[in-house]
Amino acid sequence: MFATEEGWIFSVLGDVHPPKRIWSYLKYVPGPGPWRAADGRTYSRAFTTYTVRELLAIMDEVRAKRPEYLYYDPTVGNEVMAPPLEAVVEYWSASEGLKRIAERVEEGRASRLELEAIGLVRWLEEHAGLKRNDFGITGSLLLGIHHDRSDID
Repeated sequence: MFATEEGWIFSVLGDVHPPKRIWSYLKYVPGPGPWRAADGRTYSRAFTTYTVRELLAIMDEVRAKRPEYLYYDPTVGNEVMAPPLEAVVEYWSASEGLKRIAERVEEGRASRLELEAIGLVRWLEEHAGLKRNDFGITGSLLLGIHHDRSDID
């Protein structure tokens, strides 16, 4: 995940990207909402229904405010959200985020959702034969802006 100077937070899609761009989608925007950062900033979700109609409306809004965040990708033959690398002002690593949450659990400072996330990872390690470094965390847990109704990504 990464943030731009507007405070927009994007979720990265996949590991293959256009040159000097990051294929992603707009996940959170500054505004009233239950997602609250430690510094008091609040966020709302850009998507609420995850429909094609909503995606196109969000792309229209991005086009109006930051057209350079959109990119015609000849590989898929369509316009996609893919902000240029230089637009990134902060980024979060899914694997580092999981390590941070595991440390909070060990220190006894974890939220209920963080405890559940680590419990799920431990269960998967045990039952699926996976190792801790096979996992990462994304979404509001990665950003530290989760709330009681957040899910585990």
